[in-house]
Amino acid sequence: MARIELRDATIYIQDGLSGSATIAEATPGATDTAVDVNTVVLNTTDTDFVPVGARFTVNTANNVTTYTVTARYGVNETQTINIDDATSSGNFTLTYESQETGAIDWDANMAEVESALELLSTIGTGNVTVTGGPGPTTNWVVEFTGAEGSIDCDLMTGNGTNLSGGSTTVTITETVKGSIAPTSSFDFTPAWGAETPAQSDVITFISQRIEVKIGEGNVTWTEAKEYEYLLDRGDLDTVKEGDEQPLEVSLEFVYEHITTGTGEDITPVDALKQQSDASEWVSSSSDLCEPYAVDMIVMHCVPCGSDEDELVTFSDFRYESLEFDLGEATIAVSGRCNVSEATAARSTISDCSA
Repeated sequence: MARIELRDATIYIQDGLSGSATIAEATPGATDTAVDVNTVVLNTTDTDFVPVGARFTVNTANNVTTYTVTARYGVNETQTINIDDATSSGNFTLTYESQETGAIDWDANMAEVESALELLSTIGTGNVTVTGGPGPTTNWVVEFTGAEGSIDCDLMTGNGTNLSGGSTTVTITETVKGSIAPTSSFDFTPAWGAETPAQSDVITFISQRIEVKIGEGNVTWTEAKEYEYLLDRGDLDTVKEGDEQPLEVSLEFVYEHITTGTGEDITPVDALKQQSDASEWVSSSSDLCEPYAVDMIVMHCVPCGSDEDELVTFSDFRYESLEFDLGEATIAVSGRCNVSEATAARSTISDCSA
């Protein structure tokens, strides 16, 4: 059994997100903290957009920075309402997903049109923004937001039977198609900096993770081997290696603080259980049909002396026992990894000297 005292240690819990995208902006700037991307490919079908918390790098020459997604944006649908010819009186109605509004005056202002749409249960308060109007032949532009944002919305229809003084036709056109496709925009940190990328440079997404600074505790792990000893006429003769055994890991610790890099409130329990703000985490297993797993990395920084810092990685960890007291910031967790050995590296780790 191997053991590490966790004082002066940091534990990284991270998922298995991976993928790529292409920068769609013509002239990214050094101070930019937002980017438009397209050609997004992610290793999950559970995430409609690049998830908040995703980290990424760019293939720009000399750029070695790791960036973190802090907010994401989809494409809101907009539809334009138009009374086709000059009208001097009367009213019209709008229908969305089989529900019809009350009467809307021919010269309604944008707030009145917005209010009429929000009264529909198929839309609801705060889920549309209307601009434009009032007056005949003037367009009202409806942007679907909130719960109706970033989706492909049904096209509204209009009924102008009660309009007078001109056409009784109300035309609705889709001016921007809403989208939940992974083509999107997102905010990130830090800014691009001196090695600013260019249009069509490639973004490579890497794991979402939390950083847990440990106050005290320990981690132990057991690597097991199975051998078959064969006899020849009753005497030991040869040995064959048996089945691989999963790595067993046990951690008990008190943590001082947790860093996500995004402002999200993710606890170690959330990360281990894929819940709350970690609900979009992707299993670290290459087979996404397997039960959810994470990678755990223990970074042990030696506070003094000439000993080298140590980085121990426990890949594809699944907890089997979990006890926690978030009020006391204590966690005890044990489980197994779908590997037979931990990966250990010893060196002067840059994060330790930061």
